[in-house]
Formats: sequence, structure tokens, C-alpha cells
Amino acid sequence: SARIVAGVRHRWPLRLFTQLRPDGTQPLELKRENPRHYCAFNLTGWDILARQLSTVECDVWNWRDAEGRSLRGAMIELAHQESAGWARDEPFDAARLVPLWRDFAHRYPGDGPRQPAVSDALPGRFDPDTGLAPYWMLARRA
Repeated sequence: SARIVAGVRHRWPLRLFTQLRPDGTQPLELKRENPRHYCAFNLTGWDILARQLSTVECDVWNWRDAEGRSLRGAMIELAHQESAGWARDEPFDAARLVPLWRDFAHRYPGDGPRQPAVSDALPGRFDPDTGLAPYWMLARRA
């Protein structure tokens, strides 16, 4: 409904403020047991929200607060962490990042993060353990 969309449009910057630092790091996710998983999962959620809000002319992708917090900055930081290696060794399927890298490259042609070595092939499945619902359709075969 229009009321729900209006509420989300109003609240998302406040939510992003609590989840991202100006340098692109995700402090709440970095404190968790598996920070790589949670950082990727959190940005997947933001990617989906950005896609949804773009249908009502709300540009989450290009938004930036006065201190520099932005979805773009968080994606660049995630790519940096992927390239530099994470502090903790944890099980993680890097192919889960393919939809994020593709969306980032689409939004910022020529300006995207240096993608870590990840195959362009999508993972064999997108389900609650490997991704969020709006990405599940990527695994469907025609």
C-alpha cells in the first residue's frame, strides 16, 4: 500500500545510518561470529530494498548522508574485504556475491569495486540459506 511505501521511504535512511559507518564498514555485522556471511547478507537486503524503492523513484543507490554513509561505499568496502581476505576463516560460498557485483556494475559502470575472482555462473540455488527471496528467481531455469 502507499502508506507502507511512504513509511519505508521515510525510515530507510535512519536504518542505514545505524548499519553503516562513513567508511563503508558494517559494525553490527562485523561483531558477529561469521562477519563475512552477515556483511554479504545485510548488503543483499539493502540491494533488494534499493531495487524495490527504485520503482517509486527513491534512489537508495546514489544516496549519501552528510558524513559519507552510502550503499555504494558499503559495496566498495565489501569488495575490499573480499580482495584483502577476511580476518577470520569461515565457510562462505563467494558465488553468493555474484548478484551484488552484477547490480553494482550495472549501477556504476566503470566505477564498481574490483570484483574478487568469482565465476559469473550463479550458484545452483538461492534459498533462505544462500540468499534472499527476490533473488530466488535467478536460479529458475526457463
